[in-house]
Amino acid sequence: MNIPKLCETCNTFMVLLYKSPEVISQFQSDTIEEALNNYKYLKIVLQLKLSSTFTNKKNNYFYKCSCHDYINLNLYYHRYLNTLFVEKLIEFKIYLNHEKWDNDYEKIIIETFEPNRYYKHFYGMPICLKEANIEKKHYDDLHYYYFEDVIAGHPKASNGWFQDSVRELVNLGIFLD
Repeated sequence: MNIPKLCETCNTFMVLLYKSPEVISQFQSDTIEEALNNYKYLKIVLQLKLSSTFTNKKNNYFYKCSCHDYINLNLYYHRYLNTLFVEKLIEFKIYLNHEKWDNDYEKIIIETFEPNRYYKHFYGMPICLKEANIEKKHYDDLHYYYFEDVIAGHPKASNGWFQDSVRELVNLGIFLD
C-alpha cells in the first residue's frame, strides 16, 4: 500500500500508485518485436502513472500535488520513449518499405524530440513539405541540383561564397577594409 507523501513545496499530500519511469532505462532488446513489446509496455506504465496522479482518492480527499507539472513530465517521457523506439528502428534497419514496417510508426516518428530529423531519415523529406503536399520528386530535384550552392555561389549573394572569400583575404592582409 502506498502511503501519501507530503510535497515539500505546496504542502499537499500526493500518492503515486505506480512506479516512476526509471524502467525506461531497461529498454534493451535484441529484435524489433521485443522492442515493440517493451515500447507498448512502457507506454502503458507511463499512462497509468499519469492517470494515477490525477485520480488518487483516499477517504474522499484528492491527493494531487499542484506544484509539479505532471502533464509536461508525462509528455517528456512519452517523447523520450518514442525517440528510443525510433532509434531501435534505425538500429535494426527497419525502413519505409521493409516487411516489418507498420504504418503506425509514422505517428511515433512525429512524436519524438526531433521529429523533422527522423522524418527526413525515414521518408526522405521534412515534415512541413510533406504536410504541404510537395512531392518527394520535387524535393529531390531541388536537393540534387545543388540549389543552395547556386544561390551561395552568386557574386551578389549577401552571405555567399564571394563574401567568405573576401573576408578570408582581408584576414590574410591581402585586402584592406
